[in-house]
Amino acid sequence: MTGREMLEKAMVLAGTVSPEGAVDRTREADLIRQGSVFLNQIYADLFYGERPGESFTPVGMGEDLTATLSRRAVYDVMPWGVAMLIAGAVGDGAAQGMLAAVYSQKREGIPKSPRRITDALPTGEW
Repeated sequence: MTGREMLEKAMVLAGTVSPEGAVDRTREADLIRQGSVFLNQIYADLFYGERPGESFTPVGMGEDLTATLSRRAVYDVMPWGVAMLIAGAVGDGAAQGMLAAVYSQKREGIPKSPRRITDALPTGEW
C-alpha cells in the first residue's frame, strides 16, 4: 500500500470522504497537503516499535509502506492512526477520541521487536 492509498483509506475512516468517494474538494485538497505529515507521524510511531535502534527516514506518498513495516502494521493499524490525526485536523473531537482508542488498542497488538541488552553483568549458573 502506498502513502497515497493509506491517506485515502484514512480519510474514509475519519469520515471526511464517503466510501463511494463523495468529498468536499476543498477539504480534500487541504488534507492531502497535510497528509504527508500525518502519514509520517504514524509511520514513525510504528517504525520505532518494530525496528528499535534503526534510523527513520520519512516516506513519500508514492512509496510502498510494507517495504519497511509489517503488513499488519500497514493494513490493520496505521489507517486508524492517520485517521485519528485527520479527525483532529478537521476539528471532529468525538471521532478523534474514538479513532485514538482504536489505534492505541491495535498498536498494542503488534509484536514488539526484542530489544537488545547492550550492557549487563553476567549471571552465574545455578
